[in-house]
Amino acid sequence: MVWSDEFDTNGPPDSTKWNYELGFERNEELQWYQKENAWCEDGLLILEARRERKPNPRYKEGSSSWRDNRPYIEYTSASLKTQRKHTWKYGRMIMRGKIDIRAGLW
Repeated sequence: MVWSDEFDTNGPPDSTKWNYELGFERNEELQWYQKENAWCEDGLLILEARRERKPNPRYKEGSSSWRDNRPYIEYTSASLKTQRKHTWKYGRMIMRGKIDIRAGLW
């Protein structure tokens, strides 16, 4: 094993292992990624999606960009990645997780 994270410290994810994605990121998705929706608790990584309305700080009236033409954020979530922290060319990833599989969820 060359890398692992057991999320065994309560609080934010380990910043030496993880970066956050912030804002509207891809695929014209409705969720706004923010740090506040990710935390570790009792050995689990919690990524919480919330329906909450907030002003979009990137909003520009008349913009053609999907990131900038929405006056409000309607949903928030969290997304973590190891970019610029760890890299692999080959390998096998093993994950233990509990994922809601209802329609519309990734």
